[in-house]
Amino acid sequence: MLSAARWWVAVSNPQKFEKIASNVQEQIVTVRQQCEDLLSWNVNDIRRQNEGKLTCSLAIYQIMSLLTMTIELKMEIVSKLYANDHLASRFDTQDPYLTAGLRENSDNRNLMLIQDLFGMSTWSLEQRHKELQEYKESVARETSDANIFEMMRLGNVTGYKTGPYFKEWETPGKSSMLLLIGSNYAGILELRRHCWISLLVSDLIDHFSTSTEFHAFYVFSLLRRTSLHTAVPEILFQLLRWKRRELGNGDYFALLSAGLSRYRAIDIRTDEEAKLEALYQLSATTLQLFKSEDTIYIILDRIDRCEDSERDDFLDTLINIMEEAVGYVKILAVANKTGWDVGERNVRERRSKGRRRTQFQQVVEYQNLLVSK
Repeated sequence: MLSAARWWVAVSNPQKFEKIASNVQEQIVTVRQQCEDLLSWNVNDIRRQNEGKLTCSLAIYQIMSLLTMTIELKMEIVSKLYANDHLASRFDTQDPYLTAGLRENSDNRNLMLIQDLFGMSTWSLEQRHKELQEYKESVARETSDANIFEMMRLGNVTGYKTGPYFKEWETPGKSSMLLLIGSNYAGILELRRHCWISLLVSDLIDHFSTSTEFHAFYVFSLLRRTSLHTAVPEILFQLLRWKRRELGNGDYFALLSAGLSRYRAIDIRTDEEAKLEALYQLSATTLQLFKSEDTIYIILDRIDRCEDSERDDFLDTLINIMEEAVGYVKILAVANKTGWDVGERNVRERRSKGRRRTQFQQVVEYQNLLVSK
């Protein structure tokens, strides 16, 4: 309410804000002059007139405090008047530190607002990586006593990346989707809850987490079925984080906010098709931020844990993302064969309805029993 009142005053009575801005600017100039006076002091004189290093350190502390006050005061005032470009321009925007700080503050504010509109106010990438580490440890515990079975350990992962399916998938200059169906060895199906090739996904996520390539990841929960309306919005938000600086460009923020509000207002229980269509539109809006030369990587694990009734729609959504992107989208997904019944033909038929040709490949990878020497 307070921010709304300030906004109304800025619109209805800009002269009042101009006066406030001028007063603040005068105070900033005064503080800056004090800083310059302090910096001009002769440190040797300070040492002779006072008790040596203690007073000198105090003077230095005062200088740093005043400098900090100057920057913080500028940032606070300009942030409050950010909606009024005329008033904001009265401040010294030639200060690179201040300009960068203000821009970052604005970018983060826009991203936080979008995060709230997604209904993900408590979400954090750090927490997701922590959960991923726990997941990897769980897989490792399950496979530590299975030396006689083929596993996606480090050497196997490296070898798989040099194989034909993976090399074809990562070939630049085209959108592609590689769906890997992991089939655990028949004798241990009931004893293992993890898919034997899931560590390939973990390895890829680790790789992308230290790179600057546009990417998003999602690991479906093994404890409960997950709706595509939980997974896809999180994927889209992760992609938006890469473009936080562009969120405030032109009318884009208003367009994205309107799309999010429309999507969240639809009750899936009463209009499932409208909800899905709104998600398609939201995906298209998100992808507008990426350029024709950009490549987006989406890494997914255990998509067999998606709600049974939503699997076809989930695949449609992924294919829609590939088709709507101006650049290239590469999706790698892993499913456990015992929980996945979507055939390759079905996916190819759904893909053929799109406006843009994309490459799709579904491969079943069977776990082998290793022969000890």
